[in-house]
Order: sequence, then structure tokens, then C-alpha cells
Amino acid sequence: MGDFYTIGVESHFGPLFGFEPKLRHPRERYLTTTFCYGCNLGPTQLVRSILGLDRKQVAWVNQRYVSEAKLDEAIVALVKAYNQFTLSQFH
Repeated sequence: MGDFYTIGVESHFGPLFGFEPKLRHPRERYLTTTFCYGCNLGPTQLVRSILGLDRKQVAWVNQRYVSEAKLDEAIVALVKAYNQFTLSQFH
């Protein structure tokens, strides 16, 4: 079993509007943005915990690279990967 990116979650994210400039460290940006909004923290709360990150950066990635449909696809990929663990089979 791999990490967040070896299961292909990052492939579900990308520019929503035509051509956007390439992200520096796209994996980290997608992960922090997904964590931020997935945990319902918001960018301001997230940057209090992660050094070197600006709230505008997180909001910008969310607005330009993440949509509800793309997020749903990524969630399905994560759930499928999680179900491969033995722990998920115990009730």
C-alpha cells in the first residue's frame, strides 16, 4: 500500500479554468488543501499549524484546482485504497 500520491489521488486535481501556471510542489499543495477543507478548518486555521504556508495560497489552490466533482473522485480513490487494508474488514 502506498501513500496519498502513489494511489493516484493527485491525478484527480488540476486546473479548472484553461491554463493555470504550474504549481510549485503540487502534491503538498493538494494534500494541504484537501486536509484543510476536508477537516473543515479553513485556510486561516490551517496556516497556524503549518510553517511556511500562507492562507491565500491554500485558498487559491482550492479555488483554481479543486471542484466538488474532483474532490468526490479523490474521495472514492482514497476509500478504495483504505478498503485494501485488513483493518477495514473487521466489524
